[in-house]
Amino acid sequence: MAGSRLMIDLMRESDNARYMDTHFDVNNMNSTQPINGSVCYPLTEDFAPRMLYLKLEEVITAVVLPIILVLGLSTNMSFLYVVGKVRSMHTVTNAYLVNLAVGDMLFLIVVISDKLWSFYTSELYSDHSTRSTFSCTALNIISFTTLFTCEFLLTAVAAERYYAICHPYRSARLDRRHLSRNIIASLWIISACLGLTMTPAFCKLTSYCIIWPDDEKYDYLPTEWAACSYVHIIARIYGDMLRAIPFFVVLIVNVVLYSLIIKELTNKGKNECETQAKTSRIIRNQVAMMLIVNTAVFFALMSPFNVMSVIMMFDSLRTKRLLTPEGRRICILFTRLLSYCNSVVNPLIYKAMNARYRKAFVIAFGCSKENHEAADVTEKTNTSTAFTS
Repeated sequence: MAGSRLMIDLMRESDNARYMDTHFDVNNMNSTQPINGSVCYPLTEDFAPRMLYLKLEEVITAVVLPIILVLGLSTNMSFLYVVGKVRSMHTVTNAYLVNLAVGDMLFLIVVISDKLWSFYTSELYSDHSTRSTFSCTALNIISFTTLFTCEFLLTAVAAERYYAICHPYRSARLDRRHLSRNIIASLWIISACLGLTMTPAFCKLTSYCIIWPDDEKYDYLPTEWAACSYVHIIARIYGDMLRAIPFFVVLIVNVVLYSLIIKELTNKGKNECETQAKTSRIIRNQVAMMLIVNTAVFFALMSPFNVMSVIMMFDSLRTKRLLTPEGRRICILFTRLLSYCNSVVNPLIYKAMNARYRKAFVIAFGCSKENHEAADVTEKTNTSTAFTS
């Protein structure tokens, strides 16, 4: 019983191991006197291996995560370079997408770097012994702030596209550039405030002294395991709810907005006047469809992790678990990988779904005279349609 409960919450490493009150079942384990403020708990032969990384986790952490980090930084930085280099890419929509790219990079740097640091500094699974209270707080605030910001930015893009396509005359009377700057700044501030309110859910660094079985294969292992935990059970519940609720709310909002956009585009495709500029119409539709695909991919990749987190939150209250401890670790591992991949694919979607974005990438990274001439032509051609994308 004690080993099972410990492993279940070690599994919750993605939640920063906030469930420290059930990490060790003190009613079923004999603890020794505290050592340096940490109560020591003996581990059984059956349970001790579960304190270590699985082979699959070792491969994923040592090989796959660095690849994802490099790809994520490369794709997002290339997109930022293209937007900065090509004048015709200085649009309202791209202002949101630039901030989305910045959020994705910050998320990857903070989260993956933290996973790699824990992996290479301790043989124990999800061991935060090298952390401080400050690092527990700062790392989690940054990761949650970027997550909230990305969710809100996608919703802001959907709202901006909805207003531009479904209410074009009202949209034309607005100073969309000034409005977008205010919205983006507000979203970052709101996200940071939400992240700060979650501080009590992970600001307490809790250490446990471990007594390994009397076997020489455990002699080299650390005798202390630590994790960032909550200060009160209410803080844990609040943190879980605040992480899940905004995600599913913005999911519903995006589904509604893009459903209305698709409906409007369909109607306009049937009733559009022949005198309307064909180029403007094509750009508008391509950008709209690109954003729809981009948003769909975001929620497809992020939903498994959020659904799994909700399931585990309720499953932790059950006597009989739905998944074995090892099964939980595998599920968390792959749902987490999907969430990381989400921060990699956005620029790839832009190039795959939109010819204008592909041309901009070619122009930005080209060095020939022909490319520079093409850049001038593209910027002049797209000046009148910049606000449509």
